[in-house]
Amino acid sequence: MSGVDQKFDDQETRKRLRKAAEEQQRMKEQKRLDESATITLASTSSEEEEQQPTSSTEFSSRKRKRGRKNVINPDMAAALDRTLLSDRKAVYVLSAAAASLGHDVQEFSINRSTIRRRRIETRQRIAELIKESFDPTIPLTVHWDGKLLPALTGTDKVDRLPIIVSGGGLSKLLGVPKLPSGTGQAMAKAVMDCLED
Repeated sequence: MSGVDQKFDDQETRKRLRKAAEEQQRMKEQKRLDESATITLASTSSEEEEQQPTSSTEFSSRKRKRGRKNVINPDMAAALDRTLLSDRKAVYVLSAAAASLGHDVQEFSINRSTIRRRRIETRQRIAELIKESFDPTIPLTVHWDGKLLPALTGTDKVDRLPIIVSGGGLSKLLGVPKLPSGTGQAMAKAVMDCLED
C-alpha cells in the first residue's frame, strides 16, 4: 500500500544505536570495576595478613559515628529565624559554613530534625526568660485589637488578638492568640487567659 515510514524507521535506528552505546559503556564500566576490585582485593589481602582485628570492638570502632557537637545556640537560632531560613536550608548553610571555616562537618550534628528540635528548644527558653524577667511593679494598661490575618498554615484568614500592656515607660507584647470567633466574649476570654499566663 505504501512505503516505509521514514520518520519511524529513523527513530528505531537511533534507539538501537543508543542501546548499543549504553551496552558498550556498561561493559567498559564493569571491566574497569573488575580490574579495580582485583587490585584492591590483592592489596587488602596482604594487609589483612599483617593486621587482623583481634576483637569485635575494633570492628565497631571503625563504624562512622554521628556528630555530637551542637551548633545551634540562641544567637544562631535567632539568626536563622530572622533570615527566615527553613530547617532544610539551614542544613546547607551550616554545613557550608563549617566546611569553609576548616572544620570537619562529620563532627557536628547538622541535620534537619536536630536543627528543628534545637530551634524549638531555644525559642521556648527565650520565651521563658522573657516571661520570668517581666515583673511589673507599677500599674499597667491593657490594650488589644482584633486583626484578621492569614493563617500560618494555608491561605485562610484567622482572627488574631494582639494584647499589649503599657505604662511607666514600659510596653510589652503579652501574646497574639488565635480566636475561635470575632465575638466580644471570645476576645475577653483570650485577654484574661493571656493576663493570667
